[in-house]
Amino acid sequence: MNPPSAAGTPPQGTPDAKSSLAADAISAKLAPGGMAEPAQNLLAAIGRKDVAELEAALRAYETKVMQDPVVAAYGGRWLLGVAKNHLPGLPDMIRNESLLGEMKGGGEALAFWVAQSWAATEGGYGKLSQLAEAMVAAWKDVRTDAAVRFGCALTTSLAVIQTKVAATLMSRIESVSPVPKGLSVTIEHAAAWVDAGCILARLSPPCQLLLEERLAHSERVGEWTSPVAKQTLQELRPHLSAPSKAAGLFESVLPDEFWTDLEEASRAAVSFAQMPTVPMAAAGTAKPLPSAPPPPPSSIPAKRQALPAKKEPVRLLVLVTILFVATVVYSVVTCKRQGVLLHPVITVIKPQNALQRGGWPGIAPV
Repeated sequence: MNPPSAAGTPPQGTPDAKSSLAADAISAKLAPGGMAEPAQNLLAAIGRKDVAELEAALRAYETKVMQDPVVAAYGGRWLLGVAKNHLPGLPDMIRNESLLGEMKGGGEALAFWVAQSWAATEGGYGKLSQLAEAMVAAWKDVRTDAAVRFGCALTTSLAVIQTKVAATLMSRIESVSPVPKGLSVTIEHAAAWVDAGCILARLSPPCQLLLEERLAHSERVGEWTSPVAKQTLQELRPHLSAPSKAAGLFESVLPDEFWTDLEEASRAAVSFAQMPTVPMAAAGTAKPLPSAPPPPPSSIPAKRQALPAKKEPVRLLVLVTILFVATVVYSVVTCKRQGVLLHPVITVIKPQNALQRGGWPGIAPV
């Protein structure tokens, strides 16, 4: 039984396939370390077209080569070349442990090719999710620059579909210190997508679907006047009112009016926070105003002595009320002069330099 063939791959038995297999055999003999023997056995199994022998030879190669950090990176590149020429069905046969071994050895070429093949097939994102979980479990042994690079692409691909798994892997990537050289922007971009996935997970299903489409095709201009679009903007407000890693992604698809409203709310919040306050006594703890001592009998006018005594507290209350109102009016006038709005709102920082993309991010299908 022949292994599955890919479009553009010479059929087994043709001169081109035989010459390519011969070239791979020569490179296998020259392979470093203990890679030569399992590589030659794998090529022999491919040539004999026996499925059981092929699977056994591949497992031996994975164990002896892909689990050896010294030769795993080289072994991954060699196996990738063989797969493209003679074994296009490798993505369905390779084990996650072999891809982790390649990354542990500092390589990621085979992992990217396998992941791209998975992303292009039905149910492939389930395999990507399992690979992400395997990376999380083995992170303390895998945390190389290659693993960070591949992990960022993987988390970006899973951010909206498998948000929890992507967020867990992202936390492992962000724990790497110091940050691998040249990967700061890559890590920030992946973290932005994970944060976007977390925000989408809190929205209603219709709003999730709309934003998934808009984010996947940010180069398209979409309308925001339909009922679902308006509901989406309303649901997004509380999630983008505070600084967010995903703000740049949303800025590339949301209308300018949305950010203008949040900016105005931000300025109002700052003004309200700076507004002077009038201290007030806690309820039930205010002490009554002391009563003035009565004047000498001779100094009290006769008409005043004839007034009912119960009206004195009423006049005191009126006086206190007038003082309080005067204080509030003074505060209002002062705030208006300074351009202050008197209502509490949320604070927002509008993102700058939005991340623009031409399509769905992460691991693009082959």
